[in-house]
Amino acid sequence: MMLLFTVGFYALIRNELSSTSRDTIHYALIPIYVVWLYVTLVMFVNRRTLVANQEGFAGTNGPLPVGRVDRIPREQIAFCYYFLITTASDDNDSTVTIDYVTGIETRDGRQIATNLDFKSADDARASASEMARVLNVDLRELTDPRMDPGDRRRNWIRGGICVAALVAGAIWEVASRM
Repeated sequence: MMLLFTVGFYALIRNELSSTSRDTIHYALIPIYVVWLYVTLVMFVNRRTLVANQEGFAGTNGPLPVGRVDRIPREQIAFCYYFLITTASDDNDSTVTIDYVTGIETRDGRQIATNLDFKSADDARASASEMARVLNVDLRELTDPRMDPGDRRRNWIRGGICVAALVAGAIWEVASRM
């Protein structure tokens, strides 16, 4: 879906740039398209690598840069966890399981999700259990996970990048019409 949207977005921009009409938006979409293209490339190219051993935990994303590298020494890891993500059903009478997530919690209370896409509790529990065994820490099933303040900050930064791209496009468009 993202790939189709990316190609369609490109076709729209290409069509706008080849148009001679002054009523079309020539440059306003280009900066936000660049951001969208980067996100699409990251989704198709990047891989998350997790390493858990007796020395600690490391999680990296690459080859395209998309954020920090999580490196946590073993002595800072409190426990490994897994939890269930649910939502209300359409009739609001029951809950629907979306995914199971695994992760680690540090001694200062920071929760770092490691795998986000398990479809069964057994798979998530087995993965978290293996990580706990390697790190020699406890395993817990969380019922109320906390949102990492760093995640909130990163989301604000990502939103700011999109707003900045829209503003840059608008300024570029206005400047090109003068």
